[in-house]
Amino acid sequence: MMARNANTYNATISILQCDLIVRFKNLILFTVFLLVCFVHAEHLRFRRQGSSFQNAGAECETPEPNVRPGTCTHIRECDELYSLLRGPNRNIPYVRQSICFIPASGGDPYVCCPAAKPPEPVPVIEKTVDKTKLFPDPRKYECGIEINDRIVNGEDAPLGAWPWMALLFYQTPGGGLKPGCGGTVINKRYVITAAHCVSPGIIGEYKLAYARLGEHKLSTNPDCKGLKKQVCQPPAIDAEVQEIIYHPNFIQDGRKGAKFDIALLRLAKDIDLKTGSIAPICLPFDKEIVAPDGDLSFDNKTGWVTGWGKTSVSSIAPICLPFDKEIVAPDGDLSFDNKTGWVTGWGKTSVTRPNNGSDVLQQLKVPIVPLTKCAATPVYKTVEFNEEHVCAGGEPNKDSCKGDSGGPLVVLRPQEGHAQYFLIGVVSFGTPYCGLIAAPGVYARVTHYLDWILEHVQE
Repeated sequence: MMARNANTYNATISILQCDLIVRFKNLILFTVFLLVCFVHAEHLRFRRQGSSFQNAGAECETPEPNVRPGTCTHIRECDELYSLLRGPNRNIPYVRQSICFIPASGGDPYVCCPAAKPPEPVPVIEKTVDKTKLFPDPRKYECGIEINDRIVNGEDAPLGAWPWMALLFYQTPGGGLKPGCGGTVINKRYVITAAHCVSPGIIGEYKLAYARLGEHKLSTNPDCKGLKKQVCQPPAIDAEVQEIIYHPNFIQDGRKGAKFDIALLRLAKDIDLKTGSIAPICLPFDKEIVAPDGDLSFDNKTGWVTGWGKTSVSSIAPICLPFDKEIVAPDGDLSFDNKTGWVTGWGKTSVTRPNNGSDVLQQLKVPIVPLTKCAATPVYKTVEFNEEHVCAGGEPNKDSCKGDSGGPLVVLRPQEGHAQYFLIGVVSFGTPYCGLIAAPGVYARVTHYLDWILEHVQE
């Protein structure tokens, strides 16, 4: 009992002595020395109770109510707790509870200094970008503008017609170059084509070399018309492809047909659309334009199929993509069933198989067929049709083999003063018997892939 009273007495005397010492010190020193007094008393109490402090530098936890991980640190090196001794709202009891180590030689104590709070994350405000602005505006007639009257029944297209066409050239295993699939210019940096035209699993040892724009007749460059007074378009442009983006879900099955058969080619540099030699097709973003009647199936309407080729009066022009449904389908029918489409190309339907194609760009006017009728065709009895497909053709000797795989199926949006075309399909697959009656060609439906297109295009 006497030892305990002696300890208590010593602790009390220590505090009183410290109080006398710091009377003449400034407020900050007074606070620090007062803490030392508490430490001395605490040290005596711990010795009396047989307890021990943690080691300097050890991991620790701060006292309640806000328990945080920390490190046993010299009081003067812990800004957060040292400030509690200097600030207007001093909290000496909390600092005292934070003591974790007392040097044997005396001096300032160590406290459980809380770990630095992680910086508050700065909220990232994503800027919403309307990527449709990356495409030509049909309402301003920046795409899909008709240049010449078209020729039907698979005849030669006139010079300067179909200004959105592109022709893909491939490097053969032997090191040569060979024209293959078609494509369509959709803006100053991108060409759209079929996935089976660029998928390594399909083209094998062939390698995409470039996209030719402004082509009309393969055997001449530049292409001209007229005898006495010739009018020539600029030479064809071979555009380097920077990136190939084909749909990750693309699959081609000989029995079930192709699915997600669509791809984008990003060119290495912008196409100059101001020269008049290049112009894009319109995409059907605005339903009110492309289908005023509200029928986006386009069933029983007329379309044109094209493979690759030339673009504007001078050489190249883009086709319109069907982003604006009001323009491309004023009737609202984006199926385009029973409407008329156009097919153009040089008759190349395969990269790897021999094919006697035309030297001059071909074009074909075709009826757009409802999917139900297409699915009922005997040669397609195993094909799984859905909303990603559109069918066109099915008349004797009229099919997209007059054009090219990957080429466009376009529809005309009639309006006063202008004839404007919209891209609604990409040549995908068909019967091996070209032009077989009641066996339409099958196309990837562009309106089904508009979101995918917007997701992958960049400025």
